[in-house]
Amino acid sequence: MKTIDQPIRSQFKIRRKHVNKKRELQSYYLYLQIEDLAKRIISPYHKKTPTFAKNTSIEIKDNVYLQDTIYLKGFVEFHESSTMHIFITVYRKGSEDTTIISEASFSYAYSGKEPQNMHFPTTVIEVV
Repeated sequence: MKTIDQPIRSQFKIRRKHVNKKRELQSYYLYLQIEDLAKRIISPYHKKTPTFAKNTSIEIKDNVYLQDTIYLKGFVEFHESSTMHIFITVYRKGSEDTTIISEASFSYAYSGKEPQNMHFPTTVIEVV
């Protein structure tokens, strides 16, 4: 198993169009952000992986509200069984602690060799 050591990051500001009547983030928009980050992570390997994930797991642990900013961090692991796993953590930074909002994982068949010394750029994106 080889883990790419540089995670890729993103952030997302919750606006009125993203929330329900209780001012909670709608899970659909959370999933869109997770999916977008997963696509950015897999893009260097698009020729050696299928379009769809073999296994997908998403767990929502906490709510996010209007005007909150959530942060997404993802990384990839390569396994000898020709499988690539993408793990994404969604969290909210507080003044004293960090709250994990959601965790997701995606598995893809991988038809190439494990990359050597591959680094992802760290990027921060605010969606307005």
